[in-house]
Amino acid sequence: MAKLAPETPIRYLKGVGPKSAARLARLNIKTIKDLIYHFPSYYQDFRRLKQIRRLHFGETVTVKGKIAKLENRLTKRGKTMQQITIEERGAFLELLWFNQPFRLQGLKEGMELIVAGLVKKSPLGRWQIINPLLEKGKSGQQTGRLLAIYPETDGITSNYLRKVIASLLPHLSDHLFPDYFPPDWRQHYRLLPRWQALRQIHAPGSLEAAQRARYSLAFEELFLLQLPLLYRQKQERNKPAPSIKWNWTLAQEAERDLPFRLTASQKGALREIAQDLQRPYPMNRLLEGDVGTGKTIVAALAGYQISKAGYRVVLMAPTEILARQHYQRLQPLFTQWHSPIGIWTSQYRENIRAPFLIGTHALFHHRREIGDLGLVIIDEQHRFGVSQRAQLVARNQDGTYPHILTMTATPIPRTVNLVFRGNLDVSRLTDLLPGRQPVATFVVPPRKRAAAYRWVAKEIRVKKEQAFVVCPFIEISETMQSVRAATKEFDRLRKIFAGFRLALLHGRLKSQEKAAILEKMQKGAIDILITTPVVEVGIDLPRAGIMLIENAERFGLAQLYQLRGRVGRNNRKSYCLLFSETSSVKSQRRLRLLTKLHNGLALAEADLKLRGPGEVLGTQQHGYPQLKLASWLDLELATKVHQAAQQAVNIPSGEYASRWQKFLQDWQEKVTLN
Repeated sequence: MAKLAPETPIRYLKGVGPKSAARLARLNIKTIKDLIYHFPSYYQDFRRLKQIRRLHFGETVTVKGKIAKLENRLTKRGKTMQQITIEERGAFLELLWFNQPFRLQGLKEGMELIVAGLVKKSPLGRWQIINPLLEKGKSGQQTGRLLAIYPETDGITSNYLRKVIASLLPHLSDHLFPDYFPPDWRQHYRLLPRWQALRQIHAPGSLEAAQRARYSLAFEELFLLQLPLLYRQKQERNKPAPSIKWNWTLAQEAERDLPFRLTASQKGALREIAQDLQRPYPMNRLLEGDVGTGKTIVAALAGYQISKAGYRVVLMAPTEILARQHYQRLQPLFTQWHSPIGIWTSQYRENIRAPFLIGTHALFHHRREIGDLGLVIIDEQHRFGVSQRAQLVARNQDGTYPHILTMTATPIPRTVNLVFRGNLDVSRLTDLLPGRQPVATFVVPPRKRAAAYRWVAKEIRVKKEQAFVVCPFIEISETMQSVRAATKEFDRLRKIFAGFRLALLHGRLKSQEKAAILEKMQKGAIDILITTPVVEVGIDLPRAGIMLIENAERFGLAQLYQLRGRVGRNNRKSYCLLFSETSSVKSQRRLRLLTKLHNGLALAEADLKLRGPGEVLGTQQHGYPQLKLASWLDLELATKVHQAAQQAVNIPSGEYASRWQKFLQDWQEKVTLN
């Protein structure tokens, strides 16, 4: 075989022609490295050699025997069936294939075979294996061992992949795949050398060996995900930022003007922010907390401090509705503090020279006009692109960089937080604001819909409650007629709730129309608001105490959690009704979790176990990759890897530091090209 390199195209491998290369590309296999890193999904265990007379139904076995009979015949349905009967010490086993006449080529009676597969019983009570692995002679290369089963595609089978990969395994070495971890690290973390782990995962001698190889390569996988983030954190800490001393007297005076007392976790977060701001490099802190834990007031207090120290502050909101809401809520407070506050969106501008400025994406187009910044606060940062965030936190004219505080109420599993937010300092708000109660949540089956409507009508009439009705779509979809749409529900519910005041809110309305509807809702002039998930993030309507969610099974638990958070924002008992017509046991089980759990992190962890990372995290939307080997549920492994990655970024030079730098350069090129 010619000299190989990880980037060698697979078309240069023996047994890989143009057609096979095109098919392999559908599995994202284009190079030698892609092929070697195409890992088995599981293994079939053919190590147990059994006598035919001792077979049992449902077991996977390997057996030896001589061909007693070969037959190629037509079935009643016009298909061909290939049948071989093998014999061992007077006991017989049938081997069956359908429409594969080539299976009998080169075989004859009396020839010895080794076969492996799942044992079944024929209607006549005979032992048989359908589509077995079959090898001539007394010893086999595939039978009698653990057999790797791979993700496949049309025209590319596990058998083909095993043959192509097997031709590469003898060539694996530290030269071809240099190790990322020094020998003492491998010993400490119980890791195999990289080339050995790669060889062992494809052709393990035992399940224990396969497990150790998977562990070593899963460690590598998470390490290479965290390394760029932690290097970026180190680079950020080499940038200059204004060192701002926290004025605790000013802070106490501001707190006295609040309509409530700060919780213990809010005070803790402010202390952490105060410590960050005094450092000579930019703060990069994530303020994470469930709905109702008071993230915005913490951010406002931090922004007030910095604006009073003579620096400008920007609070970025993902939508115009949320930006205006922040402005309306904070303006009275900042007026009381005798500190100007402004807003700048595509539709609304007021006091745009104020030291504390609230805005939306519109600010990205006016970054130079805003001037130097001391603090950038980003609400729900995953709703802004990487380049947009970078533009906002760009270097000031005096050479310094602004401090960054991001906020999120989106519950993210702890493992994901550690891997993808390991470069952030995290403050967690864990206490609900005084007087807040958990929202009582119920799954409503179709037969109870009418009763639920009667209950809602009574709550509005007697207790003067307001209600949301959230639908997945704005209009009816031609391909999903059973999914309820806001416009259609608005027309239907106006008849059901005749005599009540209904309104319709969705993303296609103009900003002024949305603002007018929300203002009427705030004043109590609307009883029921039919809407879409446009209300998911941050909308604060304290009068609303009832949330109805249609086709709840179509939403992830994180999104349902956010929607539920639009009610329960006062001291009264609030309710969330999840309407679902699905018969899926899995979906019903997932919805029932929401009725039991009121902690966002606990919900995220539970949803991860039920649905897997792809659906929970929205990998395509948020950029979270699917893991090949590591598990998002393995917090212990993620913690170990995080420790190793932190150690790596603090090693300035040496053989392994050079390898990490090479990986980072390649990684940066891929990011730039994509």
